[in-house]
Amino acid sequence: MKQLKSIIILIAVGTVAGLILVEGYNSVNDFGTRNETLESTPELQSTTPGLLPIQILSPQENTTYVAFRIPIDIKTNSAVAKITYNINGAPNATYTEDTKTVSITMGPHQLNVYAFDAKGKIIEYKTLTFTVDTPHITQEELQTTIDYFESQELTIEPASVFLIKGSVSFESKEEFTAFVKAQGITTIKRYDEAPLVRFFINIYGDQPPISESPSCVVCMYESYGNPPIPVIYSFAVKLIQP
Repeated sequence: MKQLKSIIILIAVGTVAGLILVEGYNSVNDFGTRNETLESTPELQSTTPGLLPIQILSPQENTTYVAFRIPIDIKTNSAVAKITYNINGAPNATYTEDTKTVSITMGPHQLNVYAFDAKGKIIEYKTLTFTVDTPHITQEELQTTIDYFESQELTIEPASVFLIKGSVSFESKEEFTAFVKAQGITTIKRYDEAPLVRFFINIYGDQPPISESPSCVVCMYESYGNPPIPVIYSFAVKLIQP
């Protein structure tokens, strides 16, 4: 009978342990990036009850943001020694208390977050998706935007092509206008790709964009052979169809 009790106790303990431990696994996310193996961590849940290793407060899952600089806010419990993150499988960056925002391009995105313990082992991985879009405006509001550019002594010319690579996006027509005028440029181009309407300028040269400028929210500079592809500085809106 004593031996039977011991077996029952062992089975019960094994069941509880199975509920507490998070087994290690490998997976591949939607962008083809293999996630590293998570380690079983029996102490994790008891360290700070009620708080998981990673809590992503911002950005939020399946949310659309009409901005190119997104607030990022990640909370952790005391078992976590380090947090790294990436967007769309790009190289990981370390998350710190000074990390307030992340610059992003238009379209759907995936945020991947990793929690490490003091030994450098990954103890949790979380991912979520969100979208960045442009302001939605009516035809009348589009005309108001055009009138604003002209009131700032900017001439608008139609364009037949818009190069995506090497682009800097602005969140408002005022920021875009201020940057254009600071360059001594008086003509901007308009490119229509329904439902998007883009106003932009091209800048050629070896110097990268002014990334420290508050209005420069997506800075990616690339040069291709001869001639180089210019950096595109743009303000885009999405026209609401009647």
